[in-house]
Amino acid sequence: MIGTIIINNNYNYNYLGTAADWASAIMSFIAIIIVFWQMRREAQNERAFYIENKRPHFSVERTTVIHRDERILYDEGYIDLKTLYEELHGNKSKYIVRLTNISDNIVQSLKIKIDYNGSGTNRYAFDGLFPKQSILLVTDDIIVGELDPLEIWIKFKATANEIGIFILGLI
Repeated sequence: MIGTIIINNNYNYNYLGTAADWASAIMSFIAIIIVFWQMRREAQNERAFYIENKRPHFSVERTTVIHRDERILYDEGYIDLKTLYEELHGNKSKYIVRLTNISDNIVQSLKIKIDYNGSGTNRYAFDGLFPKQSILLVTDDIIVGELDPLEIWIKFKATANEIGIFILGLI
């Protein structure tokens, strides 16, 4: 528009408006661009929070209590589940690790490794951990208060084919 006026040798600047008119128009245009940029950024943040909340979350605790509805994963050294169950119920000094899916999503598969800082490891695999469901990890070692800190590594696959790793160091 300015080029057309200058080419026609019409230098009547009052026709173009005052400096205040131009400043308000430019600032309004910039404000509109900023609003769209902020809306786009907010939508990206909401999407990221939504995805983060859909990821599985776990609760890990040591326990000596076994509930009837919990699945028990145990080391190959035990002969049968009945013997293991009787041993665990009668022995309050032996700890087991309860792993609970505290998210609202199903975890398709779990691969779990418990490391005793060089004194041994236990490995487990489990498929289909439902929301609020717990599994018990029975180790071949006794976990007592004086044991070196241990680590629990959980590699999981969520329903959206998302693979994640959960690492927890226990003291």
